[in-house]
Amino acid sequence: MDTPDLARVLVVDDDERQRSVLAAMLSSLGFAAVQARDGQEALDLQAEAPADVILTDLMMPRMDGFELLRKLEERGDRTPTIVLTGFGSIEKAIEVVHDLKAFWFLEKPVQSGILRALIERAAAQNHFMEETALLSRQLSYHGILGDLVGSSPAMQQIFALIS
Repeated sequence: MDTPDLARVLVVDDDERQRSVLAAMLSSLGFAAVQARDGQEALDLQAEAPADVILTDLMMPRMDGFELLRKLEERGDRTPTIVLTGFGSIEKAIEVVHDLKAFWFLEKPVQSGILRALIERAAAQNHFMEETALLSRQLSYHGILGDLVGSSPAMQQIFALIS
């Protein structure tokens, strides 16, 4: 699967060594890695320059991975997020992936081949979501929004309100 040009991955982990190892692994796999110490720093970095994929630990001080996922959802940020934890269980995986809408769940230590495949898929999904949003906006400019069609000024105002 093709990855958009040099996917940018935001690595979020309070353990500096773990964060550095992951960033180095990502760089060796051909990704651009940006690092954050906790969920709050990740939110700040994501607001400045959005990543294509977020790779986050769950257990962190200040703002943990659970809260990070909740805040991203509140902001409408749909960046695919891969959650890492040293404390894996099926129940936690289901909660994180289903309830908090994470892209995937991995236990530490991470295997580089699996990580590469997941990031490539997540980056491709992010690219497709962005492309779909762009095409929807373009269609609305041409008088089409969902099942609604119309090019009159009144319809364009309705489209703008809906968007």
